[in-house]
Amino acid sequence: MPPNRRKRFSVAQQEEFLQHLRQGMRRGACAELLGFTRLTIITYIEDHPEFERRVIDAEGEANEHVEEALYQAAVSGNVSAARAWMELRGDRRMDLPLAGPQTPPPEPRDDEEDELFPSNVTRMDPRTRRKGA
Repeated sequence: MPPNRRKRFSVAQQEEFLQHLRQGMRRGACAELLGFTRLTIITYIEDHPEFERRVIDAEGEANEHVEEALYQAAVSGNVSAARAWMELRGDRRMDLPLAGPQTPPPEPRDDEEDELFPSNVTRMDPRTRRKGA
């Protein structure tokens, strides 16, 4: 019986792996497509920092395609896409209301500010409370 040899991850296979990542395929699916286990690819990436940088770049390219499509949808008037784009970018303004200006809450009257029970609140007699309420 021949010794257990690892399948070599050739330069051509590396390029094919990267191309699939650029097209949006996940790392594990690429590994399986090329006949490798996920663990083999993970180990190879950990052992080869330059290849890891290329993997990250390839995945970034795939993300850019999605981000571009999302951006185009947002600027064409798709509100959900606009909110997703702003969230993706970490824009805090997405929490602002989409409608016009809101009316501010009424200011408290001077005589109510320090009152324990303001005039618009009635005091409840604890004896009249229902059980479990």
